[in-house]
Amino acid sequence: AYISNLRLEKAAALLRSTEMRVKEITYAAGYSQVPSFSRAFTKKFNLNPTTYRTRQQQVLLTNSRFS
Repeated sequence: AYISNLRLEKAAALLRSTEMRVKEITYAAGYSQVPSFSRAFTKKFNLNPTTYRTRQQQVLLTNSRFS
């Protein structure tokens, strides 16, 4: 569980900070298959990886407008 959490946190950071494709992030986070990564990510963050990235970008955009 600890290792899985670390992998998913790494994936979330990559989704927030890079333009890497979800498939590339899957492998970079130590997963071998996109569907299993996506299920685990969705279970932890309640959003699939693509939606998570979109929402994080919207938050950054909103915050930059009010800064």
